[in-house]
Amino acid sequence: MNKLILIVMVICLNVQICKAYKNGTLWPGKVVRLDVDASAGYFNPQWSVNNPTVSLSGSGFYRNVTADRYFGGTCIITCSYDYYVGTSKYNRKVTWEYDCADNTFTLSPTNMNIGIGKSKALSWTFDWATYKVPAMQFSGYDPSIIDVSPDGTVLGKKEGSTTVYASSDLGSN
Repeated sequence: MNKLILIVMVICLNVQICKAYKNGTLWPGKVVRLDVDASAGYFNPQWSVNNPTVSLSGSGFYRNVTADRYFGGTCIITCSYDYYVGTSKYNRKVTWEYDCADNTFTLSPTNMNIGIGKSKALSWTFDWATYKVPAMQFSGYDPSIIDVSPDGTVLGKKEGSTTVYASSDLGSN
């Protein structure tokens, strides 16, 4: 007698579903809010960003995104979360891509003659508008020849030659 054997196989797959958005440009200091349209039953949101100059803050299914400085290239922000359909667990990933061009600044004058005990001001301009006040740092100069204050005022102290390097929290030159 032949017996009929019925084998029932249940396969549960952990399928990842992705959505991707191309969103525009991040500007330093300007906050962009990202939300995941999370229905009931969505859980375990995990956020990440691939650029160390971009900060994420917030909780759950939203994040505030802020560029801390200008950077060249793109930035990808990802929110991955889980949900169930019946007894099958799924993972969904949402990504946003932002551009940000690198910003340089122009420092002037590039050469300066200054008398002992006299002062002159350095000035700088950034190529793009910004949403935060740039902080400048000056370094590399010989402090026995000149002194450079945080506002860019150069004071001559003695005869000699030295180089001043400038950097900013928004860009570089």
